[in-house]
Amino acid sequence: MLAETFLDEFSQVHRPPRKRISREALRLLVSDDWPGNVQELRNVMERLMVTVQGDPIRPPHLPAGVQFEDSTSKAVTPPLGRPLREIELEVIRRALQEITSHRE
Repeated sequence: MLAETFLDEFSQVHRPPRKRISREALRLLVSDDWPGNVQELRNVMERLMVTVQGDPIRPPHLPAGVQFEDSTSKAVTPPLGRPLREIELEVIRRALQEITSHRE
């Protein structure tokens, strides 16, 4: 609801046509933690209103931290002293697991 309100506000301030938010982008916006709270969301919506060409706003338009659901649970925090090769293999394994789980 806040994202839509901010888009209304910025369409009046900046005078571009009012943009819509795709269902997928809205789902990502809702699932984000928003550590900067409402002001962070407001800033993102203003930037999207001004910079996105076309309509609607889609997931690739969103900031990198918002483009992926639950990105913190998929983060790899390697222990100190672990060889880079092992870390790379773990990241690749996780990515392949993620891909195959979405196909099922």
